[in-house]
Amino acid sequence: MPAITQEQIDAIDAVVEGMMTDLGVPGTALGVVQNGELVYAKGYGVTEIDTDNPVTPQTIFSTASVAKTLTASAIMQLAEQGKVDLDAPLTTYLPYFEMADERYTEITVRHLLEHRSGMPDFDWLAPGYYDNPDNSDSALEELVRSLKTTELLSEPGESFSYTTMGFGLLGHVIEVVSGQSFENYIHDHIFAPLDMESTHQRLTDLDFTQMASPHIPGTDGSWIVNPVFPYAREEGPGSHFYTSVQDIAKYAIAHLRQGTGDDALLSPESYGQMWTKVSDTPFPPPDTGYGMGWMIGEYGGHRVVGHAGIDLGYNAFMSLLPDDDMALIILANQSDAENLTSLPAFFMRDPILDILLGTTAAP
Repeated sequence: MPAITQEQIDAIDAVVEGMMTDLGVPGTALGVVQNGELVYAKGYGVTEIDTDNPVTPQTIFSTASVAKTLTASAIMQLAEQGKVDLDAPLTTYLPYFEMADERYTEITVRHLLEHRSGMPDFDWLAPGYYDNPDNSDSALEELVRSLKTTELLSEPGESFSYTTMGFGLLGHVIEVVSGQSFENYIHDHIFAPLDMESTHQRLTDLDFTQMASPHIPGTDGSWIVNPVFPYAREEGPGSHFYTSVQDIAKYAIAHLRQGTGDDALLSPESYGQMWTKVSDTPFPPPDTGYGMGWMIGEYGGHRVVGHAGIDLGYNAFMSLLPDDDMALIILANQSDAENLTSLPAFFMRDPILDILLGTTAAP
């Protein structure tokens, strides 16, 4: 892709600022990666309503389900080392995994990566879900052991059914196989090699003075700071990835290189597996397909891989265009996760991709 122009920058700023005004978004951070570099990074608005603390490219946001790309990458690392067989039953690694549905023995690691396991999901929108979660060191194991009375939604391998719970099980596989906590494994094998010093997954590691606060709809329709921070350790492998534009750009660049360069996370062959569409999804374009831990699609004739994230007060997108050596990152500290009337990063993405790809004229 040609270098980003001032005209494109002005158009991007207009989209972000206009949509923030229309939706009442307190703060947004945006990054554009081109040709292996973060070529544009900017913070807009404030970290919390009724303050003057500005969002910067260093401000930390929750990216929610973008975490699934971390877990998929970790599983693929372990598979490359011969420590995980993607087609082995989950019970190979977690012999105490049982469900009320006898078909649970058919669930493989690959099924979980692809959201084709038939597993149900967490009821994370239920009132009180985050009030008193188990955030102990054994939370992921306890999740596995808690499923003895749970039924499957479908035959393993039969159909796509999105499940963050399934990624919780993968997180515990990583713990058992590596001998580390899930969060420590991700830190040591992804964050540290990429020098992502401000990025974390565990609540106790967060510096809230550097974070954007989550905003949700109040009872009167106005935006308020979520009084309960949306964190439960069992969700971590599928939903907790706290990072800044500056840090996640390093992660995007490493993946865009697809197994080449000094900071390669995986082999090129692993990208061939993760980034091959396996299922159609119910999600809007360009996320109409899913591979293994990554959304797969096309936008304006350009291949797009990445992931979206929605949390109670946060909304994020990391979209990679590998054939163009480009990435777009949008992080916002507001969402209406229940009614989906305000998902700022989702709504901003397409018009900004149009600007970057030259498919619309700058205003």
